[in-house]
Amino acid sequence: MTMEALEKYNEIFRSSFGVGDEQLNELEYKVYPEWNSMAHIGLISALEEAFGVNFEAEDIFALTTYEDGKRLMKERFGIDL
Repeated sequence: MTMEALEKYNEIFRSSFGVGDEQLNELEYKVYPEWNSMAHIGLISALEEAFGVNFEAEDIFALTTYEDGKRLMKERFGIDL
């Protein structure tokens, strides 16, 4: 499941921001131009739908980088990416 879950997670980030795999680790909220507040809501919604989870407000604010999201998915929802 880990590889499958990671691929799903990566695809959400790639499609949300129009980037390739090589750019994923560089993504940061409000630093990467395409990751603005509207895109952030879209990202959260896509992650919730794909993984069947519900983010709390503090989770939404904590997800500010690609790596933060991976850590959050494991710690909050037990999804190992």
